[in-house]
Amino acid sequence: MSIKQYIHGQDDYALWGHVGRLIVDRDVQQYLGGDINSHTGDVWLVMLTHNKRTVGFAAARLLKSGALHLRYFYHDDHGALGEETLVRRAISYAVEQGCKSIHTNWRKDSEMLAGLGFTAEPRARGLFCRWEKNLEEKQA
Repeated sequence: MSIKQYIHGQDDYALWGHVGRLIVDRDVQQYLGGDINSHTGDVWLVMLTHNKRTVGFAAARLLKSGALHLRYFYHDDHGALGEETLVRRAISYAVEQGCKSIHTNWRKDSEMLAGLGFTAEPRARGLFCRWEKNLEEKQA
């Protein structure tokens, strides 16, 4: 498996060629909790098999506040290992960019995000909540 990085607005033909079938798939959208979109400058991390088949992706946006918003992460088998690999790569990207924090909206019961040092801001309703990881703290 490899993870290729694309920036929306620079490598669009290759990016949409890799993730197009997934982002328009209703099952993928339902799993992620809504429609998938992107803006120029968003970074996309695309997970490929050895024969270049796309099996997952993550999309993130650098914010003016110095944070990285991990907007989406998805792996074909909904497996924690594939999703964890994508989230770890997004954390590395945030560190490379000098971000102060990284946050995402994901399921309240995510053991994977908790295990990676994210903390949840619980909500009374719904399946999703905000998860945040401070990157300025000393990492173990």
